[in-house]
Amino acid sequence: MRSGQSLYGMSKAALEYLTKSCAGEFAKQGVRFNSIAFGPVDTPIHESWASDLKEAYEWLAGQVPLGRIASAQEAAQWIAILLSDQASYVTGVVLPVDGGQVLDIT
Repeated sequence: MRSGQSLYGMSKAALEYLTKSCAGEFAKQGVRFNSIAFGPVDTPIHESWASDLKEAYEWLAGQVPLGRIASAQEAAQWIAILLSDQASYVTGVVLPVDGGQVLDIT
């Protein structure tokens, strides 16, 4: 838990609950619900809040136990996997693709 993150954390908890609830409600119809809890990903969104992108990326990487942010391609592959037949028996999962942030060891 991090101080000052109550609203952010609450929104993440709500998405997790929604994922699991929908998975249970729609499983009999063969509809799967999963979500991915991404850590920092190299996308243009960071340009909207960072005046110095290099400094922002260094800060973000410092928040991740693996010490880097993910590429958009790394993120996209997990989306593709969850949409594929390889994941046809997976539902109600919130998959952390976050470089270890879920470990909360930083």
